[in-house]
Amino acid sequence: MQLIKQLRQASGAPMADCKNAVMATASLEEAFEWLRKKGLSRAAKMADRVAEQGLVALRVNASRTLGCIVEVRSETDFVARNELFQARLRFSPLEAAEGGTLPTQASLTTKAAEVDAEALRELSLEAKDGTKRSTADAAVALSATVGEKVTLRRAAIVGSRDSLVAGYTHNTLATGLGSHAALVAVRSLSGASLADIQSMAEAAKRVAMHVVAAKPSYLDGSCVPEADLDAERAILQEQVASMNKPENIVAKILGSKLDKFVAERSLSTQLSVVDEGKRTIAKILKDDFGLELESYALLVAGKG
Repeated sequence: MQLIKQLRQASGAPMADCKNAVMATASLEEAFEWLRKKGLSRAAKMADRVAEQGLVALRVNASRTLGCIVEVRSETDFVARNELFQARLRFSPLEAAEGGTLPTQASLTTKAAEVDAEALRELSLEAKDGTKRSTADAAVALSATVGEKVTLRRAAIVGSRDSLVAGYTHNTLATGLGSHAALVAVRSLSGASLADIQSMAEAAKRVAMHVVAAKPSYLDGSCVPEADLDAERAILQEQVASMNKPENIVAKILGSKLDKFVAERSLSTQLSVVDEGKRTIAKILKDDFGLELESYALLVAGKG
């Protein structure tokens, strides 16, 4: 009975399947494999099911110049908190990104490099025994083991050779794993080397904390799509249409409201929630550290 409980806790598979796996095998490892093989036939049946829970994982390379953020979804929070599910998130497209072999497209709103979905699914993973398989196949195998649909949803890369990257996870279940995660890349305004790495990394981390809390839509005003401005302008025009004021005054009010819309949703001009709303993110980075924002990425499990 103890082995069944261990298998249930580690795999997240149904109790009946765990019992059958233990009875049919001689060890916990063999029972895992039994579940995997038995479940592979069920995995295809899960393809149309909805996976809206999950976790976000982040990693930053040793030199702190590049970071990667990945979302993997499951059907229930129970499986998302499963140790096996979390262990399988301990991979990252980071190495492929560093080698320049990972197809990405720059986000117009955050300047992060969004990983091509097909390339993400085909990314090769190496198992403990040295065998390799794609992340898509690994997700199917994991689905088979835990009895739920598991999908590799999306990933993004931030950073460059001249940047410094830091990240933050919220509702953290383990190091680098949480329900929300953000990465922020900053760079020196003067173009000089990043001398005080530790304090600058801490500054970038505090910005990442702000990103998770404030959820900005854009890096700065230049990153706001014209379509977003047009949509907001149309809403504001309806609001000011009934004002009994001269046309030039109405135009100024409209412009001011539109500027406020952009400022409140742009990371650079948001008032820092970590700094108690006294200064903007851009001002803190510039005045205190001689830094400017380069890019950021925010992923929330089950959203977007």
